[in-house]
Amino acid sequence: MELSAYERLITDISGNGRYEKLLVLIALIQAISASLFHASSVFILGLPDSRCYIPTIDNISSFANNSIVRDVFIPWDDRTKGYSRCLQYNYNLSACDGNYTAECIKHVTLNATQRPITNCADGYYYDRSAFHESATTEWDLVCDQLYLMTLSSCSYYFGLVFGAALGGMAGDRFGRVLVGLVAAVLTLVFSLALAFSANVYILIVLRFLVASCFMPIALNAYAYACEISRLKFRATLGSLLNAGFGSGVIVLAGLAYRWRNWRKLQFAISVTNLIISFTMLLLPKSPGWLLSRKKTKEAARVCHLLAKRNKGTFNNEIFEEASRTSDESKSIVGIGELMKRPYLRFMLCSNAVVWFVTSLVYYGVLLNSGSLAGNLYTNFLLGGILEVCVSLVGMPMIAKIGRRNITVGTLAVTSASCFLTTIVIEFGSDNPDAATAGIVIAMIGRASTSATFAVICQHTGELFPTPARSTALGFTSLAARVGIIMASFTIHLQYSWPWLTPVVLGTVAAFGSLLASLFPETKDQTVLTTFDEADVFMRKHFRSPIVIKLFCLPQDVKPRFAKTKYEAVKLQHQQILKLSLEKSKRNEILPTKHENSQLIRM
Repeated sequence: MELSAYERLITDISGNGRYEKLLVLIALIQAISASLFHASSVFILGLPDSRCYIPTIDNISSFANNSIVRDVFIPWDDRTKGYSRCLQYNYNLSACDGNYTAECIKHVTLNATQRPITNCADGYYYDRSAFHESATTEWDLVCDQLYLMTLSSCSYYFGLVFGAALGGMAGDRFGRVLVGLVAAVLTLVFSLALAFSANVYILIVLRFLVASCFMPIALNAYAYACEISRLKFRATLGSLLNAGFGSGVIVLAGLAYRWRNWRKLQFAISVTNLIISFTMLLLPKSPGWLLSRKKTKEAARVCHLLAKRNKGTFNNEIFEEASRTSDESKSIVGIGELMKRPYLRFMLCSNAVVWFVTSLVYYGVLLNSGSLAGNLYTNFLLGGILEVCVSLVGMPMIAKIGRRNITVGTLAVTSASCFLTTIVIEFGSDNPDAATAGIVIAMIGRASTSATFAVICQHTGELFPTPARSTALGFTSLAARVGIIMASFTIHLQYSWPWLTPVVLGTVAAFGSLLASLFPETKDQTVLTTFDEADVFMRKHFRSPIVIKLFCLPQDVKPRFAKTKYEAVKLQHQQILKLSLEKSKRNEILPTKHENSQLIRM
């Protein structure tokens, strides 16, 4: 495969690759900050076990966390298979005459002829063994206020969508490093302000602003890593990014365990993000971005610097060629061009669905960590360790097994784990062994979905031609953000039907696995450089009549476009000769030999 001028330029100046690896590490370490912000909802908006507060009884220290309170004052909810969070029995305890012993309470209440059920009139009692104070417990975001907790979670993910659109345009216009540094400062300001939120409505707005400002950091850091690294190392960037995210989960577990008050935790996250973001000061400007903005002098200076620190070589002729072709190679094509071609349109939309499914399931499992049996912090830590291990092991497997096979397999494993979790919830919730099995099954599902993330970004880039690769990645990334938003609503279902959340996640994961099985395998395939090449590639792959009819693809599965100019002329000549033969049957004049020779030279 012939490399472009820019790829040859990067290969030459990379030399031994030591400085190249350092720059890529600094860029991808921003993924740690991403997991700190993305997954912090588990702790900041954590909802511990709760019930109605019974002032007369809960003020007596001997009854704190006593099962007698639940048995006597809280009704059982058959739908959730647990005690109600929002209802209580209303009793008159005057007969005990201030002597509130367990025997008197049971005698007065359980022998009452009427046991009226009312809402929680005196607030709520929370189990504070995991969270000393979360935003949910501080402002009682439960029962009829539960929607505010969900909205607080969704506001952050809506901010990611807004920040992705804004950050991509800003990075292309003003540069990866500059936009990253400005966004880091704004993220720090809003993140610190979030720790001092006066009410839930300010919290919702600030979480949106934090996400909007942070997303440009993550986007431009990954773009920088792609532009600064050689082509042969670029396939591992997705796995390294995923490993960085898993490392951030491990860090977050430690921070949350140390600071169990949500305000202190938010402050700790802000400081950690500040330290990580300031490493971007060590990054020189991206030579790829400089060339795309026609800043050739500054690009040459950066390339000389990289060549010196990598002990590489700087070839002026290759640099001049790269500067001349940079505008063509970096051109942006609107999504309309992809939508005009049926097979590319189907590939784009189905790929976006798989991104949506992967994101929905991953964040659904991640944000649902608090509902698993066992210690929340241990479960969260184990999940992060598994993500790092899967990402590192997955790098050689991607090259050996193939992109499609890994995506199909990991989503299938995730689907199976979600359905098995449903069985555990329904039939083994009171069994300690079943609870342990539920934790193991959930961890397997989380690790397998994380592996999907490690490969899907690379696969998407290889399925689309160079002029539309960034557009396709942007579109599918947007679908992933929508998946994160839907994950928050999916988690909300468990408070009414505990079994429904894993069923929804398992169903969409199974659908995503089936859809991904239709994708072409891009292992050992050359990079698609034009729309015509991509169209030919897709048409050759999607030959099944079932697929063509099911997804309303054109019936003519033969390629309309030729790979080379010679093939295009040959196809055109064959079509004209076919037309001529048809005309001859109607006694019309055939083309002369001279005319045929002119057609061949076209």
